[in-house]
Amino acid sequence: MELNMQNQMNDKPEKYEEKRIYTDMCLSLEYVQLYEKKEKGEAKTFHFRSEYGEIEHSYIKREIPIQLNGKTYYDITSAYGYGGPIIREANNPEKLFEQYNAAFAEECSKNQIVSAFYRFHVIESKEATEYFDGKLEFIGPNVVRDLSAPLDQNMHKSVRTSVRHAKSNGLSAEFHTSDEALSEFIRIYTETMKRNDASDYYYFNSSFFHELQQKLKGHYVFSQAILEGKVISSFLTLIGSKYGFGFLGGTSSEYLSYGTSTFLEYETMNWLKNNGLQYYIIGGGMKGEDNLFRFKKKFDKEGIYPFYVGKKIYDKNIYDQLLESRRQEVIISPDESFFPLYRTK
Repeated sequence: MELNMQNQMNDKPEKYEEKRIYTDMCLSLEYVQLYEKKEKGEAKTFHFRSEYGEIEHSYIKREIPIQLNGKTYYDITSAYGYGGPIIREANNPEKLFEQYNAAFAEECSKNQIVSAFYRFHVIESKEATEYFDGKLEFIGPNVVRDLSAPLDQNMHKSVRTSVRHAKSNGLSAEFHTSDEALSEFIRIYTETMKRNDASDYYYFNSSFFHELQQKLKGHYVFSQAILEGKVISSFLTLIGSKYGFGFLGGTSSEYLSYGTSTFLEYETMNWLKNNGLQYYIIGGGMKGEDNLFRFKKKFDKEGIYPFYVGKKIYDKNIYDQLLESRRQEVIISPDESFFPLYRTK
């Protein structure tokens, strides 16, 4: 898709060159590859096709840091955000997933894959969650803004008030993909992570963003809130053919009282809408319906979707042996929700 970069440098981002077009860039192999270092694994894609349709699943295959009788085993996980498997086409989803589940289990057996952790897409994984053959867990509600509707529809009135207030204070929005915009984003994002004392998992270093800039060229944008010529807030949004995904962002400490986040979320939605996107995935809270979720819900009180994760053990015997080996080193609660348990820290 062609993007209309407003208020930015003259050159537009090059069209993303790939054999497949993804509705959400979180579902692409290129996005998953960004997490190889963080997850200490290798990005893989499993394609399955039958008379009932086609499924694609990109994930990270990780070496399990415990050997049994000198043998190495593996597990798989989705990348941060949302993952697959996703249907490419289907005339009978139930039959298709029945065959896919069997084929993927065989693939795991051949490759010594013991278990898998899935982060299902809030919209594209409807059939995947319905026919999942492992343990499905509801994590919490996520907010997805329908961009086909009038922008102010289903929004809390406080959003419009905050946007008007921000504009009256001189805030404006710009959208860029330049190296300069990346540097500004990293500056503000890093400051925000330090201020919030974020865990290592949610902290991404500059090399991650430079790699993202290369792998997802033409499929991201930096939204910036500008005050008196200074960037005071910046969001990074990933752009597929259908969804904009609110990936990461931050605001400078001294401007938190300006309603900047509300202003920039609103302006980002407007930009995505004007560029032909159908949905904007805002996401959920840190835990259930917390303050963060309630903030996001203000942007579309009707756009609430369930977020599920999936847990699947493909080799119970090896899983139990790995767990027993890990128990020799750490105390593991019998009701521990962490998965897989043999990776408990």
